[in-house]
Amino acid sequence: MRTDAADRSTSLAVLIGSASYEDPSYLQVVAAANSARHMARMLTNPALGNWPIERVVTIIDPQSARDVAKRLRSLVSQLEGELLLYFAGHGVLNEDLDLCLVLKDTDPDNLDYTGLTWPQVRKLLLASPARVKAVILDCCYSGQAITALSGTDSPLADGTAVRGVYTLTAADGTADVVPAAQQSESCTSFTAQLLELVHAGIPSEREQLTFQTLYPHLKRRLAERGLPEPNQRGIDTADAFVLALNVQAQAGASPRPDGWPDPAQIDTAKDYVQALRHLRMILGASQAEVSERSNGELSIGRISRLLRAPSLPRPWATVSLYLKACGAPADEEARWHNAWQRLAAQTPARVARVAEPQLEPEPATRRSWWRRR
Repeated sequence: MRTDAADRSTSLAVLIGSASYEDPSYLQVVAAANSARHMARMLTNPALGNWPIERVVTIIDPQSARDVAKRLRSLVSQLEGELLLYFAGHGVLNEDLDLCLVLKDTDPDNLDYTGLTWPQVRKLLLASPARVKAVILDCCYSGQAITALSGTDSPLADGTAVRGVYTLTAADGTADVVPAAQQSESCTSFTAQLLELVHAGIPSEREQLTFQTLYPHLKRRLAERGLPEPNQRGIDTADAFVLALNVQAQAGASPRPDGWPDPAQIDTAKDYVQALRHLRMILGASQAEVSERSNGELSIGRISRLLRAPSLPRPWATVSLYLKACGAPADEEARWHNAWQRLAAQTPARVARVAEPQLEPEPATRRSWWRRR
């Protein structure tokens, strides 16, 4: 057990995944709910976030802005430690060009009354006595919150009123998500890359991964994959907020054995499948042994088909079961999952876009669509 983790006993993480909507003009985003859940798993993993489970609140598909505002106020009004607020879902701009977070009953024609506007969230954040506040927004137009939180656009902004606020946003314009058909097990592209970075760790960095440490690496990863550029704003010392422990810097951590395939270096589905075969051979497990260790859930025929798949094996649950049955350690499975999510977000989406009908653009106040690749 690591002893250098931050004390979270008086802190709170609130993770919101808004994935389904009553208004048909908003596309369902299953990946948003997945993202919130995967963030929770990372935060409560003792080797990563090391947050106590009771200090992480996950809210999936909240019904209304009123419900969320009331819940947030009750959660953060007496908070003494650190506050982490995460949102994944649709983001739109209202008539005042303020960011508006879309919830289940949000009406695109009445955003100020049915959506959660960023000025509302900002007011709640600034009223909280939490020592440090960090916000992660994985939605379209989330960059609008940078100016709103910093207060630099308002002559009434008091520098002391926004002390301790850090903001990390997925995109100034449209964010990115895989097609709906691929979202059952996938996160949004931004969150997938953030989690993959945390799970893999960063060599030559300190034992604690702060937002200040993570941001340049995250920005580079996103750029290399052709994804939207993130943005950040740190006020005072908020960029020292520790998101997770650095697995690459764990005291006494043994290096990965020579010859093991590195999922982080895999660029194609074909190479992924080949690496799965290679890993089994390195671990010395025959297909019969793998089938037996899976309690028969993976037949020899199913394993053979998995290892000859012409595309990325699906679903992830099958790959996970295969890795466990081969004898791969838990930290290795996390690396393979991160690579699987990254590959799932690639080529098929670009092919699907060719067949999509051309729609007339929506007015600025109605644009909320994630960028579909």
